[in-house]
Amino acid sequence: MSRLRTVISLLGVEMQCIGYFKLLFYLLRITIAPGVQQAALEVISLVTTNQECVNDIAASEVLSSLLLVIPTLAKSTELIIQTLYALVSNTKIVKELMLKGTHVTIVTI
Repeated sequence: MSRLRTVISLLGVEMQCIGYFKLLFYLLRITIAPGVQQAALEVISLVTTNQECVNDIAASEVLSSLLLVIPTLAKSTELIIQTLYALVSNTKIVKELMLKGTHVTIVTI
């Protein structure tokens, strides 16, 4: 994961992640490996700079994994909020977040 993060940040190849967002988001659910969760979160955050990636994340409907990681990665709350901010440019994501009660989750942070 750390090498993927490095390649994306240096070379800008985030488009190569399209089609793999279910896997990336499900890595956030591995609570016994916070390092894996953190690395997956950092990769997800990097790819949200690309609108096509955001659209593919919206099509994957996997945002619940991002919301569930908030209590586990408390030190990364700012990165999670920044990632959510980048994702809300897509109306499908906004609808999914509203259905999942994200506004309540963010208020409690």
